[in-house]
Amino acid sequence: MRRDMAFAVVGMLMLLLTYLCYPMASSVVHGFALLALVLFAGIALLPAFVLAAAALCRSAVKRHWLARWVFADISLQFPHLRLAMMALLLTLIANIGVTSLVGSFRLALTDWLETRLSADFYVTAGVMDAASLVGEEWVHKAHRRVVAETSFSGRATMVVGIDIDAPDFRSDNVIDAGPDAFFDWSAGGSETERVFANEQLRYLAGIDVGDTIALDTELGQRLFEVLGFFHDYGNVNFAVYLPMGRFEQLYSSAKPQGWGIWISSDKQEAAELGLSKLGLEPTQWVSQRDVLALSLAVFDRTFAITRALNTLTLLVAAIAIFASLLAVYQFRRPEYALWRSLGVNWPAFFALSGLPIVLMTAVVMVLALPLGIVLSWLLIHKINVISFGWTMPVIVAMKPIIFLFFVVAAVVLSAFILASIRQRAAVSKALKSLAGE
Repeated sequence: MRRDMAFAVVGMLMLLLTYLCYPMASSVVHGFALLALVLFAGIALLPAFVLAAAALCRSAVKRHWLARWVFADISLQFPHLRLAMMALLLTLIANIGVTSLVGSFRLALTDWLETRLSADFYVTAGVMDAASLVGEEWVHKAHRRVVAETSFSGRATMVVGIDIDAPDFRSDNVIDAGPDAFFDWSAGGSETERVFANEQLRYLAGIDVGDTIALDTELGQRLFEVLGFFHDYGNVNFAVYLPMGRFEQLYSSAKPQGWGIWISSDKQEAAELGLSKLGLEPTQWVSQRDVLALSLAVFDRTFAITRALNTLTLLVAAIAIFASLLAVYQFRRPEYALWRSLGVNWPAFFALSGLPIVLMTAVVMVLALPLGIVLSWLLIHKINVISFGWTMPVIVAMKPIIFLFFVVAAVVLSAFILASIRQRAAVSKALKSLAGE
C-alpha cells in the first residue's frame, strides 16, 4: 500500500510537471515528452485509485460480509492484473485523446470549408471572363482570386489578391485582429502595406499581430504589416492576403485563378443551364457540394487508419487481460476448488470472481477520461501547432467516448468469459483430484 501511495505521489508530480512545462515546450520532442508524462502519470496513479475505490466500496457495505470480502479480494487479484489494467488504461487514454483530436479537426475543417467553399460553383481559370457574367439573372456575386508566389523565412509564400467584398473572406473569420483591422486593411493608403496572413506565418515563423515583414514585389521589396490571421488548414506554406486593388499594383503580372460564383436564391437549375450556354464543358466547373463532399471523404479516408489502430490496441489489451486472468486462476485454483466444495454454485462463483474485474475496469475508465482529454489538449494545442502551424478548438464529444467504453466493457467481459470457461474445467478437474478420483 505504501508503494502504491508513493507511485500516486509520483504521478501527481508528473502531472504538475506537465502543467509547468507546457508553456515552455517549443518543439515536437518537447511535446511528445509532455505526452509521455501524462501517460506515465496515469500508470503511476492507477494502483492507488483501484485500491482506494475498493476501500470505499468495502466501507459502503459494512453489513454485507460477502460483498466486503469480494472488495477486499481486489487487493489479491490486482497485483496479477496490474500490467493488463495498465495496458488497458494506456489504450483508453490514447483512444480518447486521438478520437477527440480527429473529431475536433473534422468539425473545424468542416466549418472552415463551408466558409472557404461558400461559392455555389467554381469555374476553371481561363475559360471565361467577367463580361460573360454581366446581365445573368442567376448570378448573385462572382469573384476570383489572383495569386503571386514569393518566399519568406526560407519557406514558399503565396500573396493572394482578394476582392474586399468577397463572401468567403469576412471580418468575423479574422483571428486576434483589432476592431478596425478589416476596415484598415480594405481602405489601404498607409506607407506600410497592410495584410492578413494565415496562422502558419504566426506559429512557424513567429510573426504576431502588428509585426512587419518584408516581401519581394514587382515594384521592389515592400514592408507589410500583419493585422490579423486566418485559419488555413492543409496549407504547408505561408500566405498573406492583400486587397485586389493594391495587389494588382504590386503584382501586375500575376495570373488569376478560377471564378467563384454565388447564385441567387432558387436559381440552381438556371445556373447550371447558364454555365452550359456560356460554352463551359462539365469538366470546367464544379459545384460546391461536390467539392465539400470530396474534401470530407478524403479526410475520412486519411484518418480511417486511426480507427484500425484503436481496434488493434483494444485487442492487445484484451489479450493481456485474458492472459492475466488465466494466471490469477491458476494461482488461486486450489482456493476456487475449495469454494466449489463448500457449495458455491457456478453463477455465484463467476459473480464473486468477476465483480473485482468490473470495479477495476470502471476505475480505469474513470481515470482514462480526464487524462485522455488532457492528451487531446496537448495534441491539438501543442503538437499540432508546432508541427503544422494551425490551431483549432478542443471539442470533446461524449458519444464516441461512451461508445468506446461500451466496447471496452464488451472486450473485458469477453476475456473474462473465455478465461472463466477454462477455469471451470480446471476447477472441476481439481475437485476430482481432491476427492481422490
